Amino acid sequence: MKKLGAFILGGLVGGAIALLYAPRTGKESRELVCEKVNAVWGEAKDWTSSAPAGVHDAFQTAVSRGDSLLHDMSEKGQKFAETARERGQQFAENARERGAQFAETAREKGQQAYSAVTSRVTGAPASLDDANDELREKIEAARQRISDQVIRNAEESTCTPAQNVEHYTSAERDESSEQ
Repeated sequence: MKKLGAFILGGLVGGAIALLYAPRTGKESRELVCEKVNAVWGEAKDWTSSAPAGVHDAFQTAVSRGDSLLHDMSEKGQKFAETARERGQQFAENARERGAQFAETAREKGQQAYSAVTSRVTGAPASLDDANDELREKIEAARQRISDQVIRNAEESTCTPAQNVEHYTSAERDESSEQ
């Protein structure tokens, strides 16, 4: 469209300049201008009649290129999706296998630890039972001493009357020491 406008404008400007500097008579100049205008008019008609076909061709070319591009992008997208799905399945399978291996290893290690602990506990010497009994006796004696000291402290205290201390009988001390 710009070419046609520039062509027409150039023709008009050229015609005006030719009229001003023409060595011909007015009648000859008018005839010459008429011929040129008719020639330009004919070219313009030819160009405008061929322009829709050119636009249509350009449109068809753009549509076919767009279809081709859409088809290519669709194929690439499908290939990408397929590749991603395959890799996801591979990853999931690897994760399942590694998880099963980890679970098996953990189960074996747990059984080994359990076996080691039970063998040590069941193989404990009888001297441990004797030591435990001796320790229980020492703890019981310490509880009794603490109980006696609490009673003495309560009797000596000026804040607490002696009657409250006597309420704590030896039977109650025995019960608390058994716990």
